[in-house]
Amino acid sequence: IGPFRRIAWSPQGPIAACRQTVASAVVRRGGWPVPGWQIHVWPGLFIEALFHFVWADHAGVLTDLSAKYPTDPRRHSVFAPDEALEPQADPDSRYFVLNPAPEVDVLIDAIRRQADNRRAVEDKARRVHPDGRGLLVNHASPSDRALLEEDEAWVGVAIGACRRLSERAGGSKG
Repeated sequence: IGPFRRIAWSPQGPIAACRQTVASAVVRRGGWPVPGWQIHVWPGLFIEALFHFVWADHAGVLTDLSAKYPTDPRRHSVFAPDEALEPQADPDSRYFVLNPAPEVDVLIDAIRRQADNRRAVEDKARRVHPDGRGLLVNHASPSDRALLEEDEAWVGVAIGACRRLSERAGGSKG
């Protein structure tokens, strides 16, 4: 992963739909998609590098157009462009664990399971809708949508556990 850059954040699409959100911006306003890694820092717990697309305007200024998880209160994004990634790539997130607590392991496992299930649901939807217009998960079966909702709920529970762990760790230092 290359150097981190602080970039503008202007949410115009949902979480986990950066590719489609950026593609829509390119069609509407021009510019181009830039692949790379969105950096999430959980102080004292872990750092996540999440594969992500941002939009570059005609002047090359980068903007993150995706909504963020509520655990990221920043009004900007931290991004590491990676032009070596193929446009159709979908690599797994990378993690640097700072605290080997069980809560951290559970959250990372939940995020990985969610990503794997989402890819499987999108692959099924892509076979039915090969043009790939819109969010592929919108074409998911009711059982696949339920699976994705269950994953999202479990990630939410794991995020809550990590937030409490982080608060306890921060409180013990003061």
